[in-house]
Amino acid sequence: MQCAATFVKATGYAPGMLQLTHSGQLVWTPRAEGYVPDPDDANAHSPDPDAVAPPRRPRRLLATQITAVFLRCFRLQDCAVEIFFSPYGGTRKRRYFFAFEGGASARNAMLEKLRDAMSASQPDSNVLQYMNKGAGALFDTAVNAGNGYAPSIYGSMAGNGVAAAYVQIPRTPASGSGASTGYVYNYEHNFRVASAHLTAAWMSRRLSNFDYLMALNTLAGRGYNDLTQYPVFPWVLSDYTSPALDITDPASYRDLTRPMGALAIERLKEFRARFSTLDEEVMPRFLYGSHYSTAVGTIVHYLIRLHPFTRIHVAYQDGHFDVTDRLFSSVEYTWSMNTQNMSEVKELTPEWYSQPHFLVNHARYNFGELQDGTRVVDEEVGLRVPL
Repeated sequence: MQCAATFVKATGYAPGMLQLTHSGQLVWTPRAEGYVPDPDDANAHSPDPDAVAPPRRPRRLLATQITAVFLRCFRLQDCAVEIFFSPYGGTRKRRYFFAFEGGASARNAMLEKLRDAMSASQPDSNVLQYMNKGAGALFDTAVNAGNGYAPSIYGSMAGNGVAAAYVQIPRTPASGSGASTGYVYNYEHNFRVASAHLTAAWMSRRLSNFDYLMALNTLAGRGYNDLTQYPVFPWVLSDYTSPALDITDPASYRDLTRPMGALAIERLKEFRARFSTLDEEVMPRFLYGSHYSTAVGTIVHYLIRLHPFTRIHVAYQDGHFDVTDRLFSSVEYTWSMNTQNMSEVKELTPEWYSQPHFLVNHARYNFGELQDGTRVVDEEVGLRVPL
């Protein structure tokens, strides 16, 4: 079986063909160079005009290597799937993101065939069930989580922060499923079931804060392949000016019951005042004028010192770095902007809690100087935490 599918990566996407062979191989092949989609086909995907390094070579994986499957959206359309797999049975976990030109129906048809290929080859360790309940489709995977029921998140960081994050959610398998472990859930009502199990594991300290948030991001459809749906992590601290951080002082922490836009009361009043003055006939009313996570304004902005985000930033700026004063250069200043400025309500990314080297300009890029003459090299953190 084969169908038209676009391979999506952080550095761009490319249309191609996805084929499931009789031997259980899933093979993606890019379209020929110069491919132009049918203008009358509303579902056809054109090559990414903003891609800095789109997929150019074929990809293949075995059904026996698949460890989880999640339904995804692409460009706000329910047409994609994210496949987690472990190449050659190793410890490194990877993920591929495919968007189907035929929409949800084409994707679901491929998943039906993929289910058959997996269940025939690995009935004990992976049992896939595809269900259609009401208006929503659901793809569940029974995964080998070991003998115990401790939740586990597997991360593979290749130095660039875009490698992989793999989620296993333990649960007693369904009767007659043939699985000896549990299910990874996705979408609709089962999201609540899965998140409830995760929350219970987190509350009982079997799951760290970082792993819990990574799991929730994955279940919510966020991942590293599509920058418009990148994982979101919250600001936790609120004190970036003290010489030493007092971790026993409640004032040192951000109020997590409020979104970024509602932390500063005076700014919130301004947001509400602006909302009340907007003319619905001219422009729909809105509270915040920006989003807490965007591809270029948030993800690439924060990770500008890491590959491939440096390259993405330069591509969006027509071959050069943005004005130095607009670059990410100070944590204290960034916190102030996101709590005081009317146009900034950014949250953070996983790298803030897992890869501190994203703050360091290891490649020694020339970012220029600020208006006060300060040269921008590494990130200014300016915090000392007593041990």
